[in-house]
Amino acid sequence: MLLVRVDQLPTLPQILWEIMAQLQNSRNAAIDLASAIEDDPSLTANVLRLANSAYYGFSGRFIGVRDAVVALGRSEIERMVNATLVIGSFRDADVSGSMDYSGFWIHCLQVAEASEFISTHHSTTSPYGSSEAYVSGLLHDIGKLVLDQFFPDDWAQIRTCAAKYACSDAEAERATIGMDHGEVGARLMEAWALAPNLIQGTRWHHRILQSNREHTIKAELIGFADRVSHSYARGQLLERAIPHSFFDLDERQVASLARALNNAARRATVLLS
Repeated sequence: MLLVRVDQLPTLPQILWEIMAQLQNSRNAAIDLASAIEDDPSLTANVLRLANSAYYGFSGRFIGVRDAVVALGRSEIERMVNATLVIGSFRDADVSGSMDYSGFWIHCLQVAEASEFISTHHSTTSPYGSSEAYVSGLLHDIGKLVLDQFFPDDWAQIRTCAAKYACSDAEAERATIGMDHGEVGARLMEAWALAPNLIQGTRWHHRILQSNREHTIKAELIGFADRVSHSYARGQLLERAIPHSFFDLDERQVASLARALNNAARRATVLLS
């Protein structure tokens, strides 16, 4: 049955937890955070590449991690660490070629950005802190990668079903394997021992009406961020208010979110290069 080969699924590296512990301690100096980052060559390379990229306007200025950490700031470092290590966990897996890998991660990074933005602007309603919202948004579609890379036969059947019946991926997944990618991703996140609060947004974002009251607000936030990000990709996110039962956005907020999503795509281009 699906997901029986848990031992073959990717794991999150220990360095992620070490960096997160550094970030959560606001008293830690930049030199402490830089030292932790320098323990991982991939992270070191990405910090320097990001800091020196045209995206930040610092081109060629930084040769040391400590100065780059100071320039980027803790919030940006946190985004970069999460994205780099999650993306890196799947880089060595076999890729079937049936998925646009770059497009997938750009979307996930934009949903992460949208989730954080919405949570920040609705802090009294949101079930997440801004960092939690970012991670939950980043991982919301991780089940698709699991299916594509580790269960290619199932994924091929799902793609055939979706094309034949012109239905969504989630609908085709439930019809074909009995669960959608939200559930698949949630099971991987459970294997990673992530906080239950993070897992439920992923699990239910395509089954909001089926979620229980405790998890509905999590699924609503991630599902809303997902829809907004898709709208942006289609060029439909205009400077107009977007109503929502819990997380409505006014015109000014939508304009700010559009800029944030554009920045997320640019950041993704650097991270995926």
